[in-house]
Amino acid sequence: MHLVKKSIALVVMLLPVALNAEVPADPVPNVASLPSSYPDTWLFVHESNAHNGMIGQTLIVDAASANRHLKGSIQSSLLGNFAEAKSRSELYANETVYSRGTYGERTDLIVVYDKATLNPIAEIVLPAEKRALMMPRKAMFTLSGDEQFGLVYNFTPAASVTVVDLIKRAVVGEVNIPGCTMIYPMGPRSFITLCGNGSMAAIALDSDGKLASENVSKVFNDIDKDPLFMDSALVNDVRYFVSFRGHVQPLGLAGGAGTILKTWSLLDAADAKESWRPSGAQVLSADRAGRLYVLMRKGARDGEHGAGGGEVWVYDVSSQTRLMRIPLRKEGRVIEATRGQEALLAVVNADQELDVYAADSGKFIRRIGGWRDITPFSLYAVK
Repeated sequence: MHLVKKSIALVVMLLPVALNAEVPADPVPNVASLPSSYPDTWLFVHESNAHNGMIGQTLIVDAASANRHLKGSIQSSLLGNFAEAKSRSELYANETVYSRGTYGERTDLIVVYDKATLNPIAEIVLPAEKRALMMPRKAMFTLSGDEQFGLVYNFTPAASVTVVDLIKRAVVGEVNIPGCTMIYPMGPRSFITLCGNGSMAAIALDSDGKLASENVSKVFNDIDKDPLFMDSALVNDVRYFVSFRGHVQPLGLAGGAGTILKTWSLLDAADAKESWRPSGAQVLSADRAGRLYVLMRKGARDGEHGAGGGEVWVYDVSSQTRLMRIPLRKEGRVIEATRGQEALLAVVNADQELDVYAADSGKFIRRIGGWRDITPFSLYAVK
């Protein structure tokens, strides 16, 4: 007992010495940088802070790392949108701010960030109060194929696209797309947009960003009975869409006018009997090998197209056959495949965390999360 008391007394006597021991000082400044070109296992996790909607962000996450997944972030205010350039070391946030925080003069703009430092390096102010303020989607802000132009979807409620020259840092035009929605790049300086009557419009821009031509297709999207999701996946020169009831609609992009290709089904007879359907907030992705990934829900009913799903089905688009079914550890709402040789499948699960699977085998690898107040709306693979 006396020995215990003496030991405690010794610890108490030495404690001030330990507390006063010098800790090596950190160097100041101590600022880390990212590579100017990101690894193909990295993802952009775009979230718009569903808890208050004012201040969102895009997280840069390494899906292949066993630890220290978060590499950095950039701001994306008030239902902002995000895009990445491959040909330049730049990231873009398309956002809206108010002069008094939550009210006052509204400014819509594109903020340009340097990939390595994540510092803002330029601002491009957009035409006043036109940018669509709605649940962010990847097709609301995108870059042209040659990455000269940024394309911003507007809704006032008239629909249009603001064309921004990202090299000159200037707004150069606006294209009206009445009755149509979203922007899907096609070729170097063209895009298609889906229209409310079930057709699509193919828009070509000239080298100055002005309207060069417009071609409206026949009606092919059955809006009333089996509409297409607004998500798409690009494989070579074909952009793939899926419908609420499980049909695949490929749209050819070669030639600049947009070609409606033959549809095919995700489902066989047994799948249809069990009422499997695509479902989620981002239901579609593709990798460089030409595999298509679709988030699927069993027993789905009308109106559940946004609910999420328990499996991801993988297809070979060339043969239009299913290669694999990946059962998810927890139901997912958003999916994205990375673009590397050994693709990873990232899934935002029902707890708003990120589950990572090996895309070639479906094996669960890790869960990335533990973050507070993060509500991912979209995932972007590094280009």
